[in-house]
Amino acid sequence: MSWRPWRQSPGPVPRHLLYPQRMEFVIPGTTMASKLSPFSTLFGCFFLLFFLSMDPASRQTHAQKVGLCPEVQESQDCQVECQTDEDCPDVLKCCTAGCTSVCAIPNEKKGKCPINDSRISLLGICKDECYEDSDCSGSLKCCINGCGNQSCLTPEQ
Repeated sequence: MSWRPWRQSPGPVPRHLLYPQRMEFVIPGTTMASKLSPFSTLFGCFFLLFFLSMDPASRQTHAQKVGLCPEVQESQDCQVECQTDEDCPDVLKCCTAGCTSVCAIPNEKKGKCPINDSRISLLGICKDECYEDSDCSGSLKCCINGCGNQSCLTPEQ
């Protein structure tokens, strides 16, 4: 009978292949060593690859602007003007209600801005009189008026 390598047993599997040893890492400048199992090393590699594959924009932290979001009316068409405060100009904050997110004047004073009907303009106030509540005297709030500009108005309680 002739020699056939596929019919012969290669012998026992070496022990280091069956039971992988823990890898030892020495932290430079110290005498501390850390032993990692192959599983934890593999998990760490997958986590690193996942983090690196994320969109760079989603890894950034976003600065929050001062103030609190006013009550926002949810729109039927899921209007999305912004995702973070950074998407809004000046002191406006990105505020959400349901699927709607809009740039709004942050609340600093008590009460909420009166609901305005943009079809009926407030005559004589079609310019910005304020940018935030602190620009208004007393208890008046800086609110969007009928012209789409910002004016000091008496808040609703």
